[in-house]
Amino acid sequence: RTPGATEAREALAARDEALARFREREGTGRIAAMEDLTFFARAGDPQALEAIGLAMQSLDARVREAAVEIGGELGDPALLPALAGLIDDPSADVREELADTLEEMPIAEAGPLLVTLLADPDREVVEEALSSIRTRGYRNAMPEVGRLLEDPDLDLVAEAGRTLRKLGDDRGTREALSRLIPGLESRSSNVREDAVERIGRVGGSTARPHLERALDDADSDVRDEAREALEELGR
Repeated sequence: RTPGATEAREALAARDEALARFREREGTGRIAAMEDLTFFARAGDPQALEAIGLAMQSLDARVREAAVEIGGELGDPALLPALAGLIDDPSADVREELADTLEEMPIAEAGPLLVTLLADPDREVVEEALSSIRTRGYRNAMPEVGRLLEDPDLDLVAEAGRTLRKLGDDRGTREALSRLIPGLESRSSNVREDAVERIGRVGGSTARPHLERALDDADSDVRDEAREALEELGR
């Protein structure tokens, strides 16, 4: 018996033991088994990959969320069909994790799924989808991102503007800023401070003059926020 053959048998036994625990247990026990299977899935073991895909269909949202997170760590396109089945998952936490995980998947298949998530009812899911779109530079999402500029949630408008700037859409960036700049004229210092933070989040040279104007604001918190935003722009 060669050392290599012995190690292979031991690895196979460890995989089988993890698979057995995965089938027998629920909740945190199944999650722990999945984590042990990650090593084998990363090596391309079909049974380990299948188990992680099956976990995405679990009745337990915690298990589904953990399976999606592991799917992101693996980045294996074989998991895309199972991930796609979670677009309408009842748990916002699962959908948010999905938006993050899709960043690690081939963009040709993951991009359309991220675009679908831009219509999610949960703001945090949408913001995570925008982050993944920015990171991957998925320009095909620009029309749908542009529609978010009309959203009543100004934080979401800022995230959409930030994304459009990253994707090279100057017109969309200006439209986002046009929604945010009026806040600088508010009588409320809190509203002005929020406006400065959002404008800084959009960023870019178009935002700079508005941030510089806020350096002369009567409120020190607004001025501090403007300085921080300008420092961030200079990086």
